[in-house]
Amino acid sequence: IKAVRYTYRAALIDEFQDTDPIQYESFRKLFRYEDGALFLVGDPKQAIYSFRGADIFAYLKARKDAGACYTLDVNWRSVPPLIQAVNTLFEQPQGGFLFPQIPFQPSSPADKAGARLETDEAKSAAFTVGFIPGNPNKEQATTIAVDWTAGEIARLLQQGREGRARVGDRPLAGGDIAVLVRSHRQGEAVRQALLQQGVYSVQRSQQDVFKSDEAVEFERLLLAIQNPQHEGLLRAALATRLLGVSGDTLARLADDERAFSHYLELFLTLHQLWLQDGFIRMFRSLLHEQRIVERVLGLPEGERRLTNILHLAELVHQQERESDAGMEALSSWLSQLLTSEWIEDERGQLRLESDDNLVQIVTIHKSKGLQYSVVFAPFVWDGGVRKITDGEPCAFHDPDQDYRAVLDLGSPAWSEAMEGVRNEALAEGLRLLYVALTRAQHRCYITWGLINGAGESSMAWLLHPPVEAVSENPIKQLAAHFKNVSESELLSRLSQWMDELAGEGRVLTLNGDEPTIHSAPQHTQHQQTLDFESLQARSLDRRLSRGHSVTSFSALTAGHEHFERPDYDAVLEPLVDQPETQPAQNRFTFPRGANPGSCLHAIFENLDFSCHSEAALQQLVEQQLTGYGIDTCWQTVVCQWMHDVLDTELETGSELRLKQLERAQCLVELEFNYPIHHLKANELSAILLEHGVNSTEEMEQAIKRLSFRECRGYLKGFIDLIFEFEGRYYLLDYKSNWLGDRLTDYDHASLQSAIAREGYFLQYLLYCVALHRYLTQRISGYNYEIHFGAVYYLYLRGMSPAEGAGYGVFRDRPPVQLIQALDDYFMSAGVVE
Repeated sequence: IKAVRYTYRAALIDEFQDTDPIQYESFRKLFRYEDGALFLVGDPKQAIYSFRGADIFAYLKARKDAGACYTLDVNWRSVPPLIQAVNTLFEQPQGGFLFPQIPFQPSSPADKAGARLETDEAKSAAFTVGFIPGNPNKEQATTIAVDWTAGEIARLLQQGREGRARVGDRPLAGGDIAVLVRSHRQGEAVRQALLQQGVYSVQRSQQDVFKSDEAVEFERLLLAIQNPQHEGLLRAALATRLLGVSGDTLARLADDERAFSHYLELFLTLHQLWLQDGFIRMFRSLLHEQRIVERVLGLPEGERRLTNILHLAELVHQQERESDAGMEALSSWLSQLLTSEWIEDERGQLRLESDDNLVQIVTIHKSKGLQYSVVFAPFVWDGGVRKITDGEPCAFHDPDQDYRAVLDLGSPAWSEAMEGVRNEALAEGLRLLYVALTRAQHRCYITWGLINGAGESSMAWLLHPPVEAVSENPIKQLAAHFKNVSESELLSRLSQWMDELAGEGRVLTLNGDEPTIHSAPQHTQHQQTLDFESLQARSLDRRLSRGHSVTSFSALTAGHEHFERPDYDAVLEPLVDQPETQPAQNRFTFPRGANPGSCLHAIFENLDFSCHSEAALQQLVEQQLTGYGIDTCWQTVVCQWMHDVLDTELETGSELRLKQLERAQCLVELEFNYPIHHLKANELSAILLEHGVNSTEEMEQAIKRLSFRECRGYLKGFIDLIFEFEGRYYLLDYKSNWLGDRLTDYDHASLQSAIAREGYFLQYLLYCVALHRYLTQRISGYNYEIHFGAVYYLYLRGMSPAEGAGYGVFRDRPPVQLIQALDDYFMSAGVVE
């Protein structure tokens, strides 16, 4: 505090009505002292940012603390009739802003008149009310209001183009006109209505770019680049408007291996570029090579779409720089923002797509501080007071506690709290209305009527307040009173209001059946008349070919296609009953599921088997447990577990143990791909049965159950570990699956059953073919019988140095005839000579 006071003797805060209590208290402590000075400039009538934490009651407290108060009462923005319209509307005996602490101070017009909006119309007005007759619901009223708004805007712009409507010395243009809305949905309705009139607009709103269609497509693109061999993700990315591959082209890819390989190579290149040089380098290359800018600009609303795409790219780049996040973390970050309902960060708000002079569609929140020659506020009848369900948590400011912020989670006083919430919502709605009407410089248009829900709106409070004295439940009183107001009374009150404007106010009745709409420009080309009732979509009565794809062990055994990730184990159904509570911490009670399995895999992936530093092991285990959100109370158990796994012999009577392996002998997480041609389940099963895979009845039944759609393309997978020992090469897979709480649950018979039940026999055979091909290419004079060692599947929970290879260790060495048969089949299956 002393340092701040020494540096600054005074402080001035503009827009102070948007301050929260903590901010005010901080500045009060810093500058409210004998030699200090604190100047606060703000208008409580424009406090509309409560959703961001702004607190009108903090402003009121500051006003009470102030030694002197001054009022700026001259309006330099609006023409006198508009100023008079706002003065007359808000200067009400019941309080124009509901809370008595916020009095309405009428404004005076400036002595110096600025440029005026001039038209050649015989009857024109500064303030126009479009009256919607009858008793329409919100949907009907919205249609009438937006159609009238769009038609009137089209009429004004036409006058501007013809030189009959001018602002000072220049023609009225689209940028002079703003339509103020409460929500993006309302803004979209106006935008569509304007398009029907041939009028283009831009939307400035609180809408989040992460909620746009472009964000969804951007996510698909990033996921495909992150996983370039996932055929489903690749096709989804190609179908986006960024890459623009047509449906016909996508269908042809199923039979065009060369074209499919071209796209596969493209995404592999982008993947490597992202890894090596970062996201933005990759994205710029993609923009240039695929001509994305030209393609997107050629689409309807191309500027809007391109602006969103570039905005998203900038945000991803910024997140990468700030967090040093990798590819997966950035994709996850984007996915979370796409699905979240958080209050938007200002960085994510939609940007204007161009500086062209177009009609502005703006949220009232966004319009504060701005001004427009002509303002349309077609939804002032929309109350905006949210319904609250019984018992729902609600936050409000308690007048009995000097308007202290209170969160009621369902107390006995919840009903009173709920009314406080609704009162504050009505008060903020009044302030929003004030902001909307005071944005206009020359003309303002609104709509009004006996619309369903209008009885809880700000306009109802100002024009038709409750007759009786207002109690603590003004919204309920207001709604009840408004139900008894007739259409003639509404019109009479509007006329009374407009009469105060000395001929510059008017009321127009809008015919819902025939709204005032100006037709869009007609097409000059001949249009053929179609009998739409006779048109019918053709039905698809044939099976689509899946074409070339990237498949995996998981896809084959699951019977449907998805991408192979490193094999992290899922929770298996227990073979024996478990006690409901297991207080002891050991390998059997260690958490189960994909996340703990991933954690154990990560430990082995980063573990130096031959390094016996206990401190290094402790650090690695703690790091991985923390990274995967597992309590570090398991650290001791996992460390001892690692020692046991490393020290367990892999073959009875052999010296082979993991702890003997140097890093140079190990190849971790080998990723493989190899082509397959017309792979069929029945043909694959026949090969396995012919050569006998661990020939047991259970295994034979599992082989016969193999069922998957015919596929061709590429087979992909990850091998946890390949290691060399005494001149032979072995492949190894870690399994964290829980089979029971006793070592006997992990004996050879139990593991054999698990291998058959989960289809792991097929997994390790595919791995064997991959290793066989790998060694063939890298070892001169390679011979399977000499160089291939065995397959080990380590069921980690069952491994014990004392019991050796008898528990937790599954070993197999497929015969060379089987591996050669599979290798030949994958290369030539289904090929017609």
